[in-house]
Amino acid sequence: MKEPYPKNPQEVKGPPSMNIIIPNALQARAICRDVRNNVVAWREKDYGFSCPPEFNSYLEGKVSDEDFDKTFDKWYKSWDPNDEVQRLQNCNPTFQKGVKAYQPLQDWGFFIPDQYNVVITPCSIGIGGGYRLSSTMGPTISMYYRRNWEKGFRTPEGCLLHEAYHIGIEKFILEFGLNQDEKERIVDICSQEALVPSILPKSHLQQSKKIKELSPVIDPFLAMKELPVPERLRRYKNL
Repeated sequence: MKEPYPKNPQEVKGPPSMNIIIPNALQARAICRDVRNNVVAWREKDYGFSCPPEFNSYLEGKVSDEDFDKTFDKWYKSWDPNDEVQRLQNCNPTFQKGVKAYQPLQDWGFFIPDQYNVVITPCSIGIGGGYRLSSTMGPTISMYYRRNWEKGFRTPEGCLLHEAYHIGIEKFILEFGLNQDEKERIVDICSQEALVPSILPKSHLQQSKKIKELSPVIDPFLAMKELPVPERLRRYKNL
């Protein structure tokens, strides 16, 4: 007869926590400047950016840092991030379910931290979020505030889980020397195996020009669902 409890004590690890961070004025301004410094390079990769309308001229390089500081200070004083904090808190149950769906992937090395820091940002590159494996803050997801979210992966939940998958496979992205477009396609395709339709109703596949050109090459390898993701990537890279 199966015993109702293990013979030896064992640690039962709960789901990772979500630590929501609201940047102060200096941090928020630094985020905007980082986006501005990189927006040209990202546009060349067919990526857009998201920001409050007041910041468009700055990110497009039409006004100086000094002029932007005046606009930013006025905007920041009127910014109330409480709605976004509440939205992220409302996302947490679905986010936890999604991370739980990722847990079996740990068998092949998928990384799930004890805590995800989620920073509400005034600006972002891409569809509304980003990630960073910071040596000081730890695994961090940035979320653009007050975005007009859509259904599927463009929901806040979908964006959070998309970035969490990035964090989970980052070491393999670096190991195999994969570029940004390859990375995005891998996350789009492989994350939906765990999430759609049980956690999210549908997926959102990014369709930049370069990704459309890449997909016929990489997708057959990503479709090898019988293999762990690192092995699919190894075969794709012919290693």
